[in-house]
Amino acid sequence: MKLSLSELTYNLGHVLQQQGNLAAAGAAYQRAVELSPSFVQARHALAIVLGEQGQYQAAIDHYAQVIAQQPDAVRAYNNLACILALQG
Repeated sequence: MKLSLSELTYNLGHVLQQQGNLAAAGAAYQRAVELSPSFVQARHALAIVLGEQGQYQAAIDHYAQVIAQQPDAVRAYNNLACILALQG
């Protein structure tokens, strides 16, 4: 099984996120999205990290793109609702 560069970069982001390095994880997820804009899983992970960092508007923007690409992405709707609730 050969992984693409965007998949490898996404996996790096996942490891960094698990280690608590959100800034580096976000950068890796952002790069994965740049390499493959249709990589919904990477965009969703980026939105999660951005939300965890308090970058709510950026997270909202990425959740909206996830939902546009994958309208049945229930977790994206749920996470978006949580961010909106945090903002009041």
